[in-house]
Amino acid sequence: MATVRLDNLIKPKIRNSDEYNLQTEFVKTDILYTDLSLDLSVSKSIGSGLNVVNSDDILVSHDDEAIKNSFYNIFSTKKGQKILNPDFGASLDQYLFDNVNSFVGRSLGDNIYNTILKYEPRVRVIKVDVYPNADLNQYKVLIYYYKKNGQGLINMKLDREGLLIT
Repeated sequence: MATVRLDNLIKPKIRNSDEYNLQTEFVKTDILYTDLSLDLSVSKSIGSGLNVVNSDDILVSHDDEAIKNSFYNIFSTKKGQKILNPDFGASLDQYLFDNVNSFVGRSLGDNIYNTILKYEPRVRVIKVDVYPNADLNQYKVLIYYYKKNGQGLINMKLDREGLLIT
């Protein structure tokens, strides 16, 4: 059976000492959130400056990127898709082939607001603005929220191609 090490979540830093030996030290950082990266790719390197050390550990995302990945995970998951948590997800795919108008946009915005409120405890949503564009068959969604270390804005586009968060 394969073993997955999650040492990146502990935040060890490897640096060169004066004797040119690699040493591990635990560094206190200003990073508030750390999550696994969505694509589960392997971290390329750790280290500082010119001396790169290959890691063989899973890539992680921090703070704003971690929240963005969490939003993407919530919005791209259909209810019932997670076996052990069948209520998880926003099921935004249900809006893809509806008529693009302000009524459906209001329903979409309410769904997004309530889903974030339920599944993302690191943020407090202030408001969700949904702008329907019937000519392009898409919605532009702006999510305004506060996180523990400041404020943020997520810009999301939902169209027949799928979901794009920027």
